[in-house]
Amino acid sequence: MKEILFLCQHGGAKSVLAASHFNRLAAERGLPFVATAAAAEDPYDAVPTPVADHLLREGFDVRAFKPHHVAPEEIETAARVVTIGCEISGAASGSVISVRWDDVPAASEDLEGSVAAIRRHVEALAEDLDGDR
Repeated sequence: MKEILFLCQHGGAKSVLAASHFNRLAAERGLPFVATAAAAEDPYDAVPTPVADHLLREGFDVRAFKPHHVAPEEIETAARVVTIGCEISGAASGSVISVRWDDVPAASEDLEGSVAAIRRHVEALAEDLDGDR
């Protein structure tokens, strides 16, 4: 399995939403990818309750997920790195494909808008990866 790394500022909202939705879509389509989530900056202590509750209603239980700061190895070994409204400093080598999603609203301010934008991006990413097989 190849890894897709989703990064957001604190690693507990946007990246977790994206990884959860991507993993479901990849499994449904039989894509050889698995997604993980991490923080580009200071990680949250836990997934924020509104995000965890939303994902639980969608069938994802992320309440035990512990956000962590991204390690350089995670970036270097990822098939693709997706940054969601953040930067990765000292990041990737030229061999890593990096994508930016800077139009996703903050989940803390507009959870439904954030979810909708992430779903659109995840669906497009899955289409792109399906075409690359």
